[in-house]
Amino acid sequence: MGEVVFHEEVDSQHLDFSALTLSAVCSADTFSYLVADSGQKHFTSRRLHFDQRYHHFDRPLAYLPEVMTSEQLLYEDFRRARFALRGIPFVSCTASTLRHADPRTLLRQSAQVAPSDEVRVDEVAGTDIRIVYACTRSFLDELALFFEDSEICHVITPLIWSALKRSRRERMLMHIVANRGWLEVVIVSDLALRFANHFPWHVPDDILYYTTAVLQEFAVAPDQLDLEVFGAGVTADLHSYLSRQILQASVAPDVHQPAVQDRLFDLLSVARCGL
Repeated sequence: MGEVVFHEEVDSQHLDFSALTLSAVCSADTFSYLVADSGQKHFTSRRLHFDQRYHHFDRPLAYLPEVMTSEQLLYEDFRRARFALRGIPFVSCTASTLRHADPRTLLRQSAQVAPSDEVRVDEVAGTDIRIVYACTRSFLDELALFFEDSEICHVITPLIWSALKRSRRERMLMHIVANRGWLEVVIVSDLALRFANHFPWHVPDDILYYTTAVLQEFAVAPDQLDLEVFGAGVTADLHSYLSRQILQASVAPDVHQPAVQDRLFDLLSVARCGL
């Protein structure tokens, strides 16, 4: 198996095996998953960085059989399997836009789309927000080998859903979600989406650069901003650093290790959101 970055368990011995769900996030070089029961109160999770077994790695599900073996699970144990894709181009728009525009044409204005790619449209549950992106045929064919019926989404979709759920009227909320290699930034205010994008990152200053550049467009005062930082790539020091720099706080917030739910925020959002 690839390098296990972390392995989290919360009361996993009490998993209800009659109602298991599998939620996973796939990118070019990581595969993370959450096996949970229907209430997501009991779960086990791992985040894997791929080893060098596969040169020019382009099969994010290659480790899935090993994951199933390590967890002593069968594919038929899951009542739902949901896979979110990270690091692939997307376009956010409204439902009314898609009534007058072809999704493939819309996506090709900002990204390369191969003729064999399947262009998909996510709906952010309870809103008119739509996320347009493309899945490679090889990914879809591989997924079909494991699950006859599974759900696919772009990882930005559940992150937008979560931000809208946590937002407050008359306040701007910025969600920063940092995992290996990729940063997702979502901004909502007055219960509406204002910004959603993803960026590659390598060092903490990359995160600070992207987030401050985005905030400059909105000209929001630090005291009018709610900042929430999540992700497996976020340490206590990084959280403190970002809070101090972005919110311009004179005193850094208390340094503490991010909670399990914060490190698994992307996976828990994938598991909980409506699609």
